[in-house]
Amino acid sequence: MIRNPIIYRNAGANLHKGILLCGPPGTGKTLIARAVAGECGVNFIFLSGSDFDEMFVGVGASRLRKLFKVAKQKKPCIIFIDEIDSLLAGTRRSSEHSSSRSTLNQFLAEMDGFAQHEDVFVIGATNHENDLDPAAIRPGRFDKKIHITLPDEKGRKEIIEFYLSKIILDQTSMDVNMLSKMTPGFSGAEIENLVNLATINSINLKKTTLEMSDINEARDRILMGIARKNASISEKRRYFTSLHEAGHTLMCYKDRLCRKTLQKVTIIPRGSAEGVTLFLTNEEEEMGAKSEFLSRIDIAMGGHVAEELIYGNDHVTAGCSSDLDMATSISQNMVKKYGMYGDTVGFAYVQDEGYFYEEDKLSNKHKQDIDNTIKQILKVINSFLINLNFIYL
Repeated sequence: MIRNPIIYRNAGANLHKGILLCGPPGTGKTLIARAVAGECGVNFIFLSGSDFDEMFVGVGASRLRKLFKVAKQKKPCIIFIDEIDSLLAGTRRSSEHSSSRSTLNQFLAEMDGFAQHEDVFVIGATNHENDLDPAAIRPGRFDKKIHITLPDEKGRKEIIEFYLSKIILDQTSMDVNMLSKMTPGFSGAEIENLVNLATINSINLKKTTLEMSDINEARDRILMGIARKNASISEKRRYFTSLHEAGHTLMCYKDRLCRKTLQKVTIIPRGSAEGVTLFLTNEEEEMGAKSEFLSRIDIAMGGHVAEELIYGNDHVTAGCSSDLDMATSISQNMVKKYGMYGDTVGFAYVQDEGYFYEEDKLSNKHKQDIDNTIKQILKVINSFLINLNFIYL
């Protein structure tokens, strides 16, 4: 459309004035905008939304006018505004400063004021799509939204292969397929950082090639922190930690959904944790079903149950806090967002922030029912695991 606009005009189509790139940080929104400009071979102007924030009244609006004037002189031209939510945030309308509103209104006027054949295109990138002013992102200003999500396993594999292609590898140990499985939820920027950290670690160890062990160490460092191999830890604490991690491991081994995903169990302290049990996710088979969430809670509670079985409830350690936090979070989502306990609390979606409900939408009884259901889920699972007593293992 940017390279050959005449084709679209002859067919009676209107060219897009603006394209909005939405997605989590690090997914490549800026890279895509640069690639579009390079492929089209047109002029490219890059700015950040914060460039229009000034303490003096009228400066932001003035800069916008100058920006679009220059773009029209250099047409065809792409204007790329990164972090555009700082420029088009809906909160600007309620701001005490009239300059904030005038900057927003000036942008709206410039976007609407395009003549039909001006050949100036605006690409905006944001991590906070819901914060944008509705008037700014309506059709006629931003005609198209493109959601750039985190890469799936296949996408991560291609990104990993791209970054590894620049490095001398130990081909006998490197397994790209395993790497893509080891990095669920990683963005493109995080994968680049992973490979870079692994390369630096390899250089520090005086290696001539990058090995799989370097990648594993870099991943563990990103997810859990630097290994504290020389930390002074008593044998009693090590035993408690190993028992706790064994509880997670046994539950993972017994659970048919997670048995194949267990990757590493360690009691080497990393970050604030004295031990970690790591799993791989099978994205192709995961459905987000109730049974899968209950399975995750089982595994999270495994450490707590192991300590309670061996030492009794009075001697359960504080190392269970992060596991209980995870189990509680999963239970809250099942009850409040996924409707998996609709027979008990109804199927209403409850939007919340942390543990603070929308006060104007929920009755006190509904809140109490939600709390009771969440507690019951955790209590039933904990009691069930204790009664099993791991004997069948």
